[in-house]
Amino acid sequence: MSMLARLATMGSAARAQPSFVSSSINRITATANTVTAPAGIQDGDLLVAVGFTDTAGQTITPPTGFNLLYTDTTTTTNFIATKTASSESGNYTFTFNASAKTSAAILVYRNATAVNTIGVVAKASSATGTAASITPTYAGVLCCAFASMSASTVSTPPSGLTQRALSTGGTPGVGIYDLSGQSAAATSAYSLVWSSSAPVASVQFQVTNEPSVAPEFVASTNTQITTITSTLVINKPAGTIEGDLMIAAMAADANSRTWTGDTGWTELVDQGVSPDLRLAYKVAGPSEPSSYTFTISGGQRISGCIVTYRYAAYDTIAGAFTTGGNPLLLTSLSPTASQSVLLAVGARAAASITLGTPTSMTARVTDNDGTAPSYVFCDQVVANGPTGTRSMSTGSATNVAGIMLSIKPTRSLT
Repeated sequence: MSMLARLATMGSAARAQPSFVSSSINRITATANTVTAPAGIQDGDLLVAVGFTDTAGQTITPPTGFNLLYTDTTTTTNFIATKTASSESGNYTFTFNASAKTSAAILVYRNATAVNTIGVVAKASSATGTAASITPTYAGVLCCAFASMSASTVSTPPSGLTQRALSTGGTPGVGIYDLSGQSAAATSAYSLVWSSSAPVASVQFQVTNEPSVAPEFVASTNTQITTITSTLVINKPAGTIEGDLMIAAMAADANSRTWTGDTGWTELVDQGVSPDLRLAYKVAGPSEPSSYTFTISGGQRISGCIVTYRYAAYDTIAGAFTTGGNPLLLTSLSPTASQSVLLAVGARAAASITLGTPTSMTARVTDNDGTAPSYVFCDQVVANGPTGTRSMSTGSATNVAGIMLSIKPTRSLT
């Protein structure tokens, strides 16, 4: 075991370990799936929702208060969402943009705070579903979810795991199992054998009682220039202190423009075609100016923002912009640390456009005034591992672009 794994295991040992309480599962063919509230929920419990549909490309809207951590919309649609229980009442309804055969489950864990690591959903056409190994960064309860897009039953459950939710005899068949005491180390690749061959999907994730270390939003500022210019001045967000991470996003009502910025800013991406979306970051030093100047090659109407986070460091960014769609399906990425913050930025070279905030995300800056361009900057706390896509409405597929990136916590889980 590595030193980091040892530290994570030692830190988790000092906290009460998560324990399974109850679950509820429902299967239906419809645009909505209502899951009965599991028994025995107490305030502070972690509700973990896991769902599968037999249809690709679904957009999922979870119940109020659930954080949609992961979606995979290829071949079939799968999702994982969480909520910390607080005065819970009634049942939970998950909605979809089109009717589909769906199974959704809610599992309740006590002394749990987060889903630490999400694995890649393994898909195949087979009678055997195998959930790829993951390497959690904090000890806890390992969960394995298996689905078959048929009316199969379970022939052989995963060895050594405890069944927590099961719905078979219809499509999709789903079985969810867990294993207590999983350390912060590589897991086994568990398999389940169904009674017949069909498209299958399988995934592992870890439920933990890790301390809260997620980066914290501090403040934001934005500037919209209503005249033709090549200079964009954005004020430093209020309350920014040494060590804070600043993310700058800017766009233009133009074609084929490039940006430059103040010394000390690290450019992440510069689109170079309309809407000329650009992202950069800077770690605040001991003495920061009151504003920052960014320059675009050729005069245009331009706008931009700076958003400050505390206890944060830049992590990773998607490999390419998503363009030419309404909605934009922003490309998945894989944060490297638990409790990272996923950022989604979208822009359109048009005035008075309110770009949509993806499900479970919070809009930190929205520019939708009467001067082009329009843009939105959103965030959300997520687990490490693949995030899946996020859907952002734009009103048009012309002159639009979006991209996701992640920032990771600088505070240790130990």
